[in-house]
Amino acid sequence: MKPKHDQMDFSHEQQELIIKALREFMTDELDTDLGRFEITDLFEFISENLGVLYYNKGLLDAQAVLSNRIDTVMEAISELEKTSPLDR
Repeated sequence: MKPKHDQMDFSHEQQELIIKALREFMTDELDTDLGRFEITDLFEFISENLGVLYYNKGLLDAQAVLSNRIDTVMEAISELEKTSPLDR
């Protein structure tokens, strides 16, 4: 089943790692202790509202890499082209 386009699809383990990292950031950098529910809400907000921006950026980056590779292959194919005496 395909996830909604605006929601990131993380495994349970990935979610736990992200939630742990968010909790540590909030505590260490912002001196704010949030409980499990608040951190989970923050994670869901970020996933639903910002995740699509990172996802789309990743797609654009992948598209650029693929485009460069295709250009390289097309140039290599062009270099293999031979001329015929009839082309003159």
